[in-house]
Amino acid sequence: MATRLAGLLVEAVAGTNLSGHRAVALINNLAVYASNGNPAHLGCVRGISVAATVADATALIRVYGPMLEPSFSFVPGPIFVGLNGSLTQTPPTTGWLQQIAVADSPTQIFVDPQPPIDLGN
Repeated sequence: MATRLAGLLVEAVAGTNLSGHRAVALINNLAVYASNGNPAHLGCVRGISVAATVADATALIRVYGPMLEPSFSFVPGPIFVGLNGSLTQTPPTTGWLQQIAVADSPTQIFVDPQPPIDLGN
């Protein structure tokens, strides 16, 4: 079961190998890549993985607050959950839509998951 840490992070057991800086859903209390093309992930997005984690180890997930990553290359504005944990600034038009963060600069985002919207297709 997820444990709150400082109100900004949670720990969860990785249900698969996870890369860092990807959208994560909790399914049966296991952290997996969130995918807006998977109806089972609707309403289960928790946040963004902080670092790579091997399956069955404890993953650290940012659920709220700033995240700085030199490999990010965003333009200021909203960030959405894409397929297989990807973070995208192009709003999905199929599956479901969920803003997970806002880019403050190319390399810094503010994680603040918003309620998902089922696109009904």
